[in-house]
Amino acid sequence: GSWILQQTLAPSAGSLGAFGAAVSLHSDRVAVGVERQGLGAGWEVRVFRRSAGVWSYEATLQPSTAPYGQYVDDRFGTALDLLDATLVVGAPEDSIPGSPSTARRGAAFVFTRSGTTWAQSARIDPTIVEPHSRFGSSVAIGDDAVLAVGADGVGAGFPPELTRGRVLLFERTGGLWQQRHLMTAALGDDGDHLGASLAIAPSGI
Repeated sequence: GSWILQQTLAPSAGSLGAFGAAVSLHSDRVAVGVERQGLGAGWEVRVFRRSAGVWSYEATLQPSTAPYGQYVDDRFGTALDLLDATLVVGAPEDSIPGSPSTARRGAAFVFTRSGTTWAQSARIDPTIVEPHSRFGSSVAIGDDAVLAVGADGVGAGFPPELTRGRVLLFERTGGLWQQRHLMTAALGDDGDHLGASLAIAPSGI
């Protein structure tokens, strides 16, 4: 079969920078990662909804969870996974300003939808805090209770080729996301960047 262009989604002229840093589509909604235009302007996610064959803007998402809020260079939205009414967003360079031990340690955010309203429902931080681990470099949700997050920078940190990476698996119980498994490569080597991309299937990750 052939693919036919249905519609082009684009920011208004001059309003945004890197529109399309990541994209995730499910059913009649698509999430798009965006770097806002201008040095240090920050990152966000735009959600679009299809109705009667036409895609239109629905929401703009940014992290809101205390105590950190949004650190402008966190690359929020460079990893996305949308499933039904749940959207997981990676922010692999999330840091606490002024805290070198948390530089680029990363975070993941969960947003849920009610009708056409989106709200942040969780912030997930790495259980092992290591600078430059880039937790949130990839995200994948299997259903509304299973979530995998890649941390492709885990390792020596500098130089980057020494990083081996890891994948962390979370399950939601009682409304809270808890880490259940930490996965590393049995024969891992420097520069593997395990967790740079992820997908969840019924038989595994």
